[in-house]
Amino acid sequence: MEMPENKVLSKGLIERIGIEGGHLHHKYFKNGSWLELKKNFKIDDHISGFEQINILLSDSQIGVIKIPDEIFAIGHRVVHGGNDQNYRNF
Repeated sequence: MEMPENKVLSKGLIERIGIEGGHLHHKYFKNGSWLELKKNFKIDDHISGFEQINILLSDSQIGVIKIPDEIFAIGHRVVHGGNDQNYRNF
């Protein structure tokens, strides 16, 4: 996000870390429009995932920052699917 305007410059996700079917989806705002990049590859662990994010965010063509030190906060969420019958007693 660009502050103080609170303007989103980039967003994305990495899925299936440590298992087959790894996927990266990156959206970035450049020259007045949203562009996106999708990439399928094996993501061994969370460190590898964050390294890929740093590469994209600071890439000379599609990046929105110059160096990773410009990042002051990171948002994270975990979504875990399952059978809702397991949770009926809560």
